[in-house]
Amino acid sequence: MHGDLRRYGIPAAALSLLLLTSLAPGSASAEPPGRAPLSQADLDRMTDRQKAAVLNPLRLVGSTAQQVGREQRQDVFTGVRIAPGHRTVELFLTDPGKKDAFLAQVKRRAPKADLGLVEVKSAPSSRTELLRHINRLKSLGSRLPFEIQGIGHSVDGTEIKVVASDAAKADKYFATASAARLANGETPRYDVLQGQRRGSGPLLYTRQDDSSPFYAGAALDNAGNPESHCTSGIPAVSTWDGRQWLVTAGHCYAQGADVRTNGGRYVGNVWRVLPQVDAAFIEVPTYRNTWDGLDATGYTRYLNGVRSNIVNDEVCQLGYNSKVVCGIRVTNVEFDHAGVITTVGVQKDGATAARGGDSGGPVITINHPDSRELNGIVRGGWTGYPTWVVWVDVWDIFNAFAIKLNPS
Repeated sequence: MHGDLRRYGIPAAALSLLLLTSLAPGSASAEPPGRAPLSQADLDRMTDRQKAAVLNPLRLVGSTAQQVGREQRQDVFTGVRIAPGHRTVELFLTDPGKKDAFLAQVKRRAPKADLGLVEVKSAPSSRTELLRHINRLKSLGSRLPFEIQGIGHSVDGTEIKVVASDAAKADKYFATASAARLANGETPRYDVLQGQRRGSGPLLYTRQDDSSPFYAGAALDNAGNPESHCTSGIPAVSTWDGRQWLVTAGHCYAQGADVRTNGGRYVGNVWRVLPQVDAAFIEVPTYRNTWDGLDATGYTRYLNGVRSNIVNDEVCQLGYNSKVVCGIRVTNVEFDHAGVITTVGVQKDGATAARGGDSGGPVITINHPDSRELNGIVRGGWTGYPTWVVWVDVWDIFNAFAIKLNPS
């Protein structure tokens, strides 16, 4: 069983909180008077508790708006992000005139959401239109003079970011080809990054001897090696029959494979792999904790909930070989990474965002000093500068396999 669990990094002194003044519900507003914008450097100087006081209200309204846009209001929704000044949330709609109806649905879904924190802005194309265009480009396959290794659109709908096997050929293609135009005839900006040369696939990245009930953030396989093969990511339970599951990345294991900890302890058998969300499901007792420490012993934290990310939010990833990497800024929530829709995070200080063996590990938000919010599991990364990590949204996995966070 698990040993003594320690905590780390929590100041003993009482800390003053930054208070967020609520605005009138339902109004799309500019910066409230008397509250200066906060730069990233300002946030970096804050304690976790102070930072959460600033960001949590924005996360609530922003992530709820994202759910409404992806489900009920696909007709007008493009994207949502925390504004650069970290005081408001920017909601991009193709028809800002429909903001009241949109925000009313946000309020119904999350009654505590402060709609006064939302600024509505115009976007040229909806998320649905952009994804349709991206899928058309992908369907060209070998007819393209390069390989699309990753592709997504900006939160405001004005730019498409492509990771290509040959950036020069891709730049030329998007500058001249009719296929680069949207269905409405407009041509978005294309930001092309050099990926792995043709012939090599995207570089996938992945506490040492966990025991039942299993946690997130534990090292899986590579017994006798100081580094793990992959990392456990979600302690879950079926919504329809109560079976318990430990979820890791699907590219780590084949269906039917036996899984052990890095220390050699048997975990279980992979019952199902879903490639569309890059997730593997091991039927085994679990508990809603995550390993969250800088050594192999690892401290643990309770998982207090789940949430999708929004652009300009800040997360950490807890893959075993990296242990804890924070300061990851969300830059995209619609990035097609080798056929799987992922969220992209960039390590803002230039350090490595993820490494081999982190795959399947939890991506979390520090929304509370003593517990964590789960956002998804690591799928891969990129070795260019700045370094990236990409992860699969927790809700995409939940919806694909009818599971939820283990309530135990």
